[in-house]
Amino acid sequence: MVFRTIKAGDTDSFWVRIPGATMNTAPPAANDGFVRFNGIAHSDTWIWDEVHNDEDGSIVVQFTLDAGTHTLEVAYREDGALLDAVVITNQLD
Repeated sequence: MVFRTIKAGDTDSFWVRIPGATMNTAPPAANDGFVRFNGIAHSDTWIWDEVHNDEDGSIVVQFTLDAGTHTLEVAYREDGALLDAVVITNQLD
């Protein structure tokens, strides 16, 4: 999953989760299943960045989903981080 973002100043993070998905990384229990997507590269223009878990060595997060309907939940963590588009794909290359 990749997000198109602008990171203005020091505001560079979001919370991301898909309830019911399994992940290749584990967010801390205190995060209620949310991955802290932090450390986005500074840019005054839109850039693409893979969702990574800042609390687990910045590993790129891979969500595994069972067949059916799922909901992607994104919450802002800092009010200056902007999100324009999301790409979800099973094409990892």
